[in-house]
Amino acid sequence: MFFSKPDSVQHLMIGISEGKITIEEQTTGLKDTKPITLSDIKYDSPALLEAAKSQFHLKKGEHWATGYQFTLSIIDSKPVITVVGIDSENRFSKIYYDAKSGTVIDALHKTPSGGGVFRYTGSINKALIYKSGFAVNGISAGKNPLIAWGDSNPSEFISGIKPFVLITYNNGNSWEFLKIKENIKAAWFNKQDELFFATDKEVWDYSLYKREHRAILSLESSIKSVDVSLNKSIVISTEQYIYESKNDGGSWNKTVIPSPLLSLNIADDGKLVALTEERKLLIKKGTSWERIKTPAIEGEPKYIIPVEDSLIANLSGSLWSIDINKERWTRIPSEEPISRLIKKATKTFAISSSGNPYQIVKEGDSISWKMVKLLKPDSEIISDLLVKDDYLFIASIPDFLWTKLQGVKK
Repeated sequence: MFFSKPDSVQHLMIGISEGKITIEEQTTGLKDTKPITLSDIKYDSPALLEAAKSQFHLKKGEHWATGYQFTLSIIDSKPVITVVGIDSENRFSKIYYDAKSGTVIDALHKTPSGGGVFRYTGSINKALIYKSGFAVNGISAGKNPLIAWGDSNPSEFISGIKPFVLITYNNGNSWEFLKIKENIKAAWFNKQDELFFATDKEVWDYSLYKREHRAILSLESSIKSVDVSLNKSIVISTEQYIYESKNDGGSWNKTVIPSPLLSLNIADDGKLVALTEERKLLIKKGTSWERIKTPAIEGEPKYIIPVEDSLIANLSGSLWSIDINKERWTRIPSEEPISRLIKKATKTFAISSSGNPYQIVKEGDSISWKMVKLLKPDSEIISDLLVKDDYLFIASIPDFLWTKLQGVKK
């Protein structure tokens, strides 16, 4: 909660958790020229909370803002109490009440708009899976099948509410659901078109013929990252350990992480490359980890991807490549800052800060890399992409917009 002193920029921030004051800090902010008088507040938060629960089925917030939240402010010369929580569909919601009369001024919730899978042929795109609010978190392809997974009822701050997995054998002209209820973190095909999934705490191989899965790795703690290479290698990281398989999950080697990790990747030759929470690049040589120094003037690394004998890194928005053997950095020219890197089998992609997709390719037979701009849906937020059979497939997640929240009909 924030309190301000009338006609000054002095503010007081108070944090309350489990009935106790946990934060008390003096700050500065906008000058408040219109104080709220206590006599104008006829309805306080407990009464209005009960009203919000009754009128809009408001529930406690989860994950991002736990419990119910309240604000008191002046809007159009009226004292307004805002009750914040989630609605019956787990949407982030705000109910505005007149603190003097107790009447509802407005009720809003954040609803998803957009999302789906798009297929591009040249400049022509076709929406393959499109339902407003369908969050497609990832796509993966084998020689013939292609799968998409995500959440059919996402909210802005909660994922995995209604997980789905869809499969197509004709490049998206028709789809069918796989009966999988778990939230999928990653999925991939090996060279034999065998399908694998990573869930919160397990890795599966999945029989498309029998439509059933078999756990090949079960863990007590949650999986943080997953990466695979073309030579049957899989690497999994948790908060404390690294699990590595060189035979499609037939057996696993468990080691302790060298440092708290942001990401862990495996090159096609089996080398492990890690990005630590301290933004240090590490490469595993034998049984020891060695640091890879980055160009000091380019800032901290954000993403890394091993490609062939190189390592491609996003250094504060600019792209660089390094020959792993020679440890020599070369800048990759780009039209705009890069925010994400995506690896799909032998292809590497980059997403710019404005949402434009690029493919990173070698320039002829040289060791240099270049960016090739691809197309994208006009207003979609790209979550994943791949190239298959001369098609560009783009998976997208919805944006979340404030819309009217309807009250309970009496």
